[in-house]
Amino acid sequence: MTKQDLVNAVSERSGLKRAVVESIINTTLNVSKESVVGGQTIYLRGFGTLGPKTRKAKTARIIATGEACHVPERTVPAFKPCFSFRQEVEIGKLLKGNQL
Repeated sequence: MTKQDLVNAVSERSGLKRAVVESIINTTLNVSKESVVGGQTIYLRGFGTLGPKTRKAKTARIIATGEACHVPERTVPAFKPCFSFRQEVEIGKLLKGNQL
């Protein structure tokens, strides 16, 4: 699903104009990005947690040469779905598998 597909689906379900929904979604995404970049974590009850996650420094290997190289510690955005959301996805997967 693309962002435009999401805009269309929300517009149809809510009865709001597409332009209004697109503006709301864009604003929500921008505020979310700014928060995570600023080191904050966003908790969405029933959906999950979005926030910065620190990846430890490690030693990696360059495949072409076999040479070891150092990968420094870095911070990346991370999403962790809540338990109920994970369950819904698993149930949906099981139901879809039974229909085939």
